[in-house]
Amino acid sequence: MLTDLEASKYQHAEYRISIYGRKRVEWDILAAWICQNQLYSDNVVWLIQARPLSTRLPRKHVRKPPAHGV
Repeated sequence: MLTDLEASKYQHAEYRISIYGRKRVEWDILAAWICQNQLYSDNVVWLIQARPLSTRLPRKHVRKPPAHGV
């Protein structure tokens, strides 16, 4: 698929991928995956989304608001 993009002068692609970002090594793993699968091209832009921690952490550590009128 990337070879088709490179053959065309005016076609480009924009891919998105999400990482969780819990560990710094995830960036290295992602880069290795892209290189090993030869997913790089001058005609491709990668948008890497790092998910916010609040959507990934369990809610059990969240404090309850104080009760009013107690």
